[in-house]
Amino acid sequence: MEAFPLRTFMSLAALCARRLPVKYPDPNLLRKEVMDTDLTDYSARFLMYLKREAPDLSRAIQPARDKEGRLTGSLLAKIEAPNRHVAAPLSIATENDEVTIGFDAYHTHLENWDSSESEESWFAKAISLVRDIMADRVLIASWWLDEKWCGSQAIRSGVDPKRPAYVDTKATLRLRSWTGQKDHG
Repeated sequence: MEAFPLRTFMSLAALCARRLPVKYPDPNLLRKEVMDTDLTDYSARFLMYLKREAPDLSRAIQPARDKEGRLTGSLLAKIEAPNRHVAAPLSIATENDEVTIGFDAYHTHLENWDSSESEESWFAKAISLVRDIMADRVLIASWWLDEKWCGSQAIRSGVDPKRPAYVDTKATLRLRSWTGQKDHG
């Protein structure tokens, strides 16, 4: 696994718990681009869910592009944290018909592999994780050895992280939070 690339994305700090004012991209341009894009069915359903259940997050979502700049049919949001010590912004993506949430040196794939749960329940889990990160209820624990990433996990605030068995015992722990108030290392 690789850590996320360093941040190079616009700031959307209004999405943090403090709701700071921010200028969003022109919503009419975004709406037109999204409407002109052939979204995958999965991405279109996720976008409808976001607009209904998390309109503040839906304003940050944009059509995803590949390395050549072509639209992919997926969605992507990159949201800068007020904490300037994180390795990567909060990201929400719908590539490969799954929602992927990433923050700092961690990411997770939320997919409906268990058909006993509805797709919307997986969408709700993704948004819940995003909200928990943005409220500092979930932190990212990552281990580093000689400045190289060794592994990471999302943990509840106040819970001690457990070093995964595959992480070298010499690796140092780093905790990152959305606001930076709960950072360590």
